[in-house]
Amino acid sequence: MNMNHRIEESLPPIATGKRERVRWWNTLSFRLALVVNITVVAVLTVFGAVDYHRERNAHLDGVVNRLREEAKILLVTRSHISAEEGFGHFVDDFCRQMSAAASPGHHIVLFGADGSVVMRAHERADLGLETAMAAAAQTATTRFSYNGLSYVSVSVEGKRGERVAIAQSTEPIEAFLHIQRNSRFVSTGILVTLIFAVTTIGLLIWVRTPLRNLVAGGRTTI
Repeated sequence: MNMNHRIEESLPPIATGKRERVRWWNTLSFRLALVVNITVVAVLTVFGAVDYHRERNAHLDGVVNRLREEAKILLVTRSHISAEEGFGHFVDDFCRQMSAAASPGHHIVLFGADGSVVMRAHERADLGLETAMAAAAQTATTRFSYNGLSYVSVSVEGKRGERVAIAQSTEPIEAFLHIQRNSRFVSTGILVTLIFAVTTIGLLIWVRTPLRNLVAGGRTTI
């Protein structure tokens, strides 16, 4: 009796006539659905990251181009207004027109040929920010951090060796892109869930059921 029981335990489920209990995570349909969804997630993640960086660079390039145009306008104005006081009033008025919401931290500094500060906009004047702008004045475009905020600074040289440097915070752009990134993340999660549900149902109908019918037919024939 004991010998027969041991022999029965050593035999596979089919030989003993017992039906093996298959876990849902160990089924062919689940494995196929998992492979499909991992592939989809990987592709969407790569394309999302590439698209995010492309859009971020496009927005930052737009800010840089606008600041460069402003610097060129100021240099042209400088050549027409020789009086320091008159040009200083113009720079203050020019900077004052910039919206604090659309152009936060917008600041203008005119550097001489020797690198000294010739003129600055008194609107939103900040000595620490000017120091960072002075360090980047010899570079056409520079990105730096100041007081925990991201800035971009553009410098354009005039005919007399003077350089107009204009800086602005890029925080509104970063905040907008952050919201878009989170929105994309949520959309991707919903899409992956739908794809997983559709592929799982499809595999159950088109793969699992035919396979079960095939195996059942084979057993019946045997």
